[in-house]
Amino acid sequence: MLLGKCNSSNRRIIVSFILTILFLSVIIVNAQTKKSSEKSNKAKTSKISDQLSNKQTINASTLASELKGSKLTKPLVLQVGFSFLYSQGHITGAKYAGAASSKDGIGMLKNAVKSLPKNKEIVIYCGCCPWSDCPNIRPAYKTLVDLGYTNVKALYLPNDFAKDWKEKGYPVTK
Repeated sequence: MLLGKCNSSNRRIIVSFILTILFLSVIIVNAQTKKSSEKSNKAKTSKISDQLSNKQTINASTLASELKGSKLTKPLVLQVGFSFLYSQGHITGAKYAGAASSKDGIGMLKNAVKSLPKNKEIVIYCGCCPWSDCPNIRPAYKTLVDLGYTNVKALYLPNDFAKDWKEKGYPVTK
């Protein structure tokens, strides 16, 4: 009955105050819900990125040794990241196959492998960012497997191409 004893001017002030508090509460709850949703989506993305098992990945030192070795048939290495990164420097012998995070990039990847035997050893890599955040590796891997390629590996670059390949002295071509 606080409002009953107040004059109309004070009632308006009190009602405005209460409405302002309610409005701010709604905004705060909405912001917290959005933040929680973003964390959940990031956690899901991280789990998806970690789904490639050790059998489906290859580390930098192993790939560098394979490429340097005397093995007659070396794996086909495809860079499935952004073209500007490829042009700044890429694994010696690697072919650019399009950024797999886009429809056009997936089309380029399909075109790059269309004449290969399904058992050809293929290594894909991106290295644009940390492994868990990479938008290209998972779609490229999935596309190749869906096309029936049975010997596909993703180069595990936990940080990025510069730190995990270039700075370690592995072969790079511009």
